[in-house]
Amino acid sequence: MQPIQNMQLEARLLAWVESQDGNGLKSFWNSDKGRNGIWQTTSSMLSQVQSSGTQAVTDLQSQLGVNISDLSWSKGDLDIPLNDASVVRLYTSLLRAIPLDINEQANYWVNNYNPSGTAQQFISAVSQMPKCKPPGLDLIFIVDDSGSIGADVFQNVRDFLTTIISAMQKGQSNRVGIVRFDSSAFLDLSLTYDLNYANQVAASLTYNGGGTDIAAGLSMTYQQFTQFGRSNVPMVALLITDGSDSDPNIVAQADNLKNFGVNLFTVGVGSDAASDLLIWSSVPHCMYYYSLNDYSQHAQAFPELLNSQICDVTAVIPTADTCANGTVDQGQYIFYQISTDPSAGVTIKLEMDYGSASIYVSLTSRLPSAADYDFFATANVEIPGQIYISPNQLQTGTSNLTVYVAIIGLTPENSYTLCNEKYDTVENYTTPAPITTNSSCISLDLIFILDRSESVYPDYYNNNITNFVLNIANQFAFHDEATSGNPAYARFGVIEFASTASITIPLGNYSRSQFNKDVSTKIAYSEAEGTTRIDDAFMAAFFQFQQNGLMKNKAFILIVDDVTTNNIQDAQDALARLEQYVTLPIGTIMTGSWGDLQDGYQRISSLLGPKNAFPSMDDDQSDILNRLDSTYPCTALPACSAIIFVEEATTAIGKPSKIAFLQLVSKLANSIEHTPNQRFALALYGQVVYKDIEYQTFENFNQTLNDFIDSVSHSDTPNGGTTNLIPLLSRLNSTINERLYNSYSVLLMGEIQAVHNIGQTTKYAQSVAATGANIYVLDQTKRLHSDFWSILTGNAYGHVINGTNATPELLYATFSQTIMSDFLAKGC
Repeated sequence: MQPIQNMQLEARLLAWVESQDGNGLKSFWNSDKGRNGIWQTTSSMLSQVQSSGTQAVTDLQSQLGVNISDLSWSKGDLDIPLNDASVVRLYTSLLRAIPLDINEQANYWVNNYNPSGTAQQFISAVSQMPKCKPPGLDLIFIVDDSGSIGADVFQNVRDFLTTIISAMQKGQSNRVGIVRFDSSAFLDLSLTYDLNYANQVAASLTYNGGGTDIAAGLSMTYQQFTQFGRSNVPMVALLITDGSDSDPNIVAQADNLKNFGVNLFTVGVGSDAASDLLIWSSVPHCMYYYSLNDYSQHAQAFPELLNSQICDVTAVIPTADTCANGTVDQGQYIFYQISTDPSAGVTIKLEMDYGSASIYVSLTSRLPSAADYDFFATANVEIPGQIYISPNQLQTGTSNLTVYVAIIGLTPENSYTLCNEKYDTVENYTTPAPITTNSSCISLDLIFILDRSESVYPDYYNNNITNFVLNIANQFAFHDEATSGNPAYARFGVIEFASTASITIPLGNYSRSQFNKDVSTKIAYSEAEGTTRIDDAFMAAFFQFQQNGLMKNKAFILIVDDVTTNNIQDAQDALARLEQYVTLPIGTIMTGSWGDLQDGYQRISSLLGPKNAFPSMDDDQSDILNRLDSTYPCTALPACSAIIFVEEATTAIGKPSKIAFLQLVSKLANSIEHTPNQRFALALYGQVVYKDIEYQTFENFNQTLNDFIDSVSHSDTPNGGTTNLIPLLSRLNSTINERLYNSYSVLLMGEIQAVHNIGQTTKYAQSVAATGANIYVLDQTKRLHSDFWSILTGNAYGHVINGTNATPELLYATFSQTIMSDFLAKGC
């Protein structure tokens, strides 16, 4: 079996070389490139793994639920990252040992993975990989110089140490120390920033050849960390030994280090290195234990392996009422562990000396992130990020009384102080009083178009622009706040532009917390953005409104600094197209730039009209909101009943059945009397949710439905390769539990034969049934009996209709007398 660290590093390189971690995939699942997934694993590779009969295949199914035998390349199963990662791990385990030298890795890639490529292509791609930038570390080598090591092997150890120290990045707050032991322990080097001196000490380490007292070496290292270790950077110990010591005290000393927050790596030297080294290392052991049997290769590659691990190790704040200082780059994560008193609760505060950052806190995940956290806050110079975790939350969330923290920088340079305090010490900070408007009763699609060209000041952009977007957006009701008495809400999007435009936040439905988080974390100035191309930004907005627009009222707010006559002329044609959708174009001038702001205001006035142009983004927020209020009066209507039509859009269903169902939906929806308080929604699913649930009036719904009938009829789009009901059922559960309407009816067309992970899917079906919605199913399953649909419908009699042999006339008669009749009866 391949060493797991070699496989991890190789898998990381392959993901980047083959698809730039998935970002380089140019098409959807139904192209060969899409079917190969992130690691570009071919059908031949999958076949070799499926026929291998290794124990790992069985282990994957029992531990991760990945059934390798059932995976289908043609159906796009490898487009799912977990499946693709499993196959590439198993495939590489069947090959010869993965080399650690970059040139040999390149040849390995050509010979075993991509015969059409060249070694130079691999090397060039790897050189362009984003590099992790650890925040610095305290690293102590614990070196065995006992007689069982031998003088020749010990010289390899010296070379190993100097190779690692030479590879450590300078100027990154790194310190190195060396503890050596035989029958007793020696401090050869206290923790020092002087890496050149550390290299000299490592190269001339004394070899005594005495007895072996590993516990003494670990104990001295523990003393060094407790006295001189820093809490704001990871503490790392690297034990290098053959492990020939049976002292039971070793385990206790290793545990002392790990419990103090030290990340303990163990490196076995010699072919007879003891297996205990695995147990002594940090968890997971497989990532913290290494063997140096093949020294020459490991010595060159180990710094890269160690660096990749250090990126994910945590600094420990061991006691309450203490703080840690640090800096973090834009987009960089830094991790901490904080010990807490569960009886008191804990307040975590992130204060910024300069810049801004987000803080993610988890009770269970060692490495929190934007995708995995329990608590979240954003901090800037004016307002800190504050999170209070109560005793109840601590006691129910974790048993080891540790919370895990991640800080991510939002601006190019950020300096912070992270503190933890017992009890609830959250402070109130004065913020500007909210602007009083009528915006909360307006239904609106609003896109913010932000100029981040090179004439804009970065700090102004990152702070003032972000606050402007938040201030305006938070005057409106958000999607999750709509009620049956006031169903009005606004939908938002953000476009940033300079010489090109990018969609930072797609136009769509957001909760207030989600949109605020996205604005705080995603809007950011980038260096050397170039000139101002308003026409590109307008065209990006045009396509957003065209593809994602929902509301009748559509507006944009353009925020720019200086604009030239050429900018305006180029933008006029794009604006003419954009005004097919937009009824209110607004423009305002940002003051944080070195451009000619007065000329910019005059040109924006000529482009958008004087009523729609405002000279100061900072001073005219109230006037901008009043312009929106006066253009769009309150349009709240009481909506109290909703019906959701759901179609499985996969190859298992087939194009004729998909068209027939959509036509059935059209006939059913058009057969009833329509009122303003009804809402309709269409959803399509396959491997993922292709068309999300969005509630519409009948007129808008009918247009949406006809668009999808045309799309399926002409191009069979969308059309998924696998059937995964979990995302759809999760969305149904959440939208029904929002209780925007008094009653919900659902008509779902699908089959159960090709459903992925039926056991887990059944749990989601039970949750949906528990909402009490009136659910009917048009079952297109052939030759398979299952209770699944009955579970989904709450075992309601007559709610599962088999459609495999039913005529369109029979289905129309059945559902018009059941679900449509119920929908009308449960109206306001």
